[in-house]
Amino acid sequence: MCIRDSAYPHTLISASGADVGLPNGQMGNSEVGHLTIGSGRIIQQELVRITNVVKNNQLNQVIELKEIANSIKKKNGTLHITGLCSDGGVHSHIDHLLGLIKWASEVGIEKLAIHVITDGRDTPAKSASKYIKQIEDCIKKFKVGEINEAISLCIDINRENEITNWSFTLTKVKCALLVENKHLDALLTRKSNARITSRILTRPLLSISASASSHSVKSPEPAPPAKIILTVVTISKISKALDERKIRSKKRNKEDEITLDKGKIIGKSPAMQDLFNSIGKLSHSDSTVLLVGESGTGKELVARAIYEHSERADKKLISLNMADIPIELLESELFGYEKGAFTGAEKKKIGRFEQAHKATLFLDEIGDMPYETQTRILRVLSSGEFYRIGGSEPITVDVRIIAATNQNLNEKVKTGAFREDLFHRLNVIRIPMPALRERKEDIPLLAAYFFDKFSKETKSETKILTDEVVDLFSNLIWPGNVLQLQNLCHSLTVLSSAQEITISDLPNDLLIQKKGPELTWNDLLEIWATERLSNGDDHILNSTIPVFEKTMIKVAMKATKGKKSEAANLLGWGRNTLARKMNELDL
Repeated sequence: MCIRDSAYPHTLISASGADVGLPNGQMGNSEVGHLTIGSGRIIQQELVRITNVVKNNQLNQVIELKEIANSIKKKNGTLHITGLCSDGGVHSHIDHLLGLIKWASEVGIEKLAIHVITDGRDTPAKSASKYIKQIEDCIKKFKVGEINEAISLCIDINRENEITNWSFTLTKVKCALLVENKHLDALLTRKSNARITSRILTRPLLSISASASSHSVKSPEPAPPAKIILTVVTISKISKALDERKIRSKKRNKEDEITLDKGKIIGKSPAMQDLFNSIGKLSHSDSTVLLVGESGTGKELVARAIYEHSERADKKLISLNMADIPIELLESELFGYEKGAFTGAEKKKIGRFEQAHKATLFLDEIGDMPYETQTRILRVLSSGEFYRIGGSEPITVDVRIIAATNQNLNEKVKTGAFREDLFHRLNVIRIPMPALRERKEDIPLLAAYFFDKFSKETKSETKILTDEVVDLFSNLIWPGNVLQLQNLCHSLTVLSSAQEITISDLPNDLLIQKKGPELTWNDLLEIWATERLSNGDDHILNSTIPVFEKTMIKVAMKATKGKKSEAANLLGWGRNTLARKMNELDL
């Protein structure tokens, strides 16, 4: 059978180079192509826009450059240019530096010091000489400029943004540019360039130290102080890698966090990636959501994320913590009351359900709700109707419910403390919140975020965790989870005088949480029980025994490869007892 091509029209789309706003010959990242295709027009990337300015000889139209040139000529000063020099496509382009050399010549700048940085990641490691020659040729052509340093940074970065190998070389040291540890991050961070511009560097020493092994290079002979007039830095990848190694990255991957109106949810662990996926899948759903997890795991933040990514985000998020409201006032908070309904009801009160009409209602600590109130909640969820206290007319509402609890609602149902029908109404989309000890790879990211946050609040230096502290944190129990880590980072920001946080800076009560041979399972059980009691849980023995038996049965069955008779012997039971227990525990 022959099918005419005209029956299947198609369009060929170019997704590289200038067709998607990238440098010529460059294959674009998927997000670049998607952005261009989705917009229906070419969206030029920042590097391309700069390239076009240089190509069209428009640098002399940049007001800031005009001011710099006038200042230099007036003071008979030197223009210092620092830049990543290669044809590495989306990360750097030597044409920008060559364009600045040409511009400097055209505007009459006589003294030009060039500090060349070559990147061995996107270009061959030994290709620096090619780019240096291009610069030297440009200097000869326009008769201005001198290469003061040629710095080569070759960094290998794995998929986790960790530095696996790196080398550093410095040649042709001729000037007094000071680059110490405390200045290196500023030079490598685009955001901080303004602070470096026009900064007087008073020490005539060149010193760079940026590796784990503390390699350093010093100029053999001191020179007079220099003034940096212009800093052009385009080495964001190196900056990101160094920040990651120092555990203070401010450039976390977008997929590792969700930004909210109030705070952030951060995590690259599999458990958090699953959580992010769940939030994304719920964006077009009004389904009831039940968040379950220990105290301090961030249930309120996740509830807010679900709300902000929902189709009801244009309405307010109405919240109520069941544990914060006295029992006698809870129903009036939820459902409101009519004027004169009781002594003191001088005017009508609108309850949370009514406030959340067409919006989202977040019920925190749902496990603490009194049994009597559960019945009224069930009616609203079932029919969408309720009565204000003292009211005779039903009120109909359309409310999306997000509930959260740190309690085992299954066990509360078994003990009769929680209505089973209400539990099933709430348990539509169940999202477990991982404990911090279950996502230890997120601890450095969280610590970096909290340190950055509290340093801004206290206007102090951002703290950094040493590798020893990071290792220690990975082996702690963290009964208070993320909230405990947040409070600790706040305390360390305020009380620690040094920038680097060492083990000696940590409180003693934190160190006893370390897991290891010094803690038996009895100790761990005691810690768990204490935590549950502090959260207001009751009947912990009744709820613990089934969990303990279920765990022991699973271990025994795994050890005997599913042989019930052998597993029963390991547990000290008869085979019939094991079978009965497995049936009771749904194993």
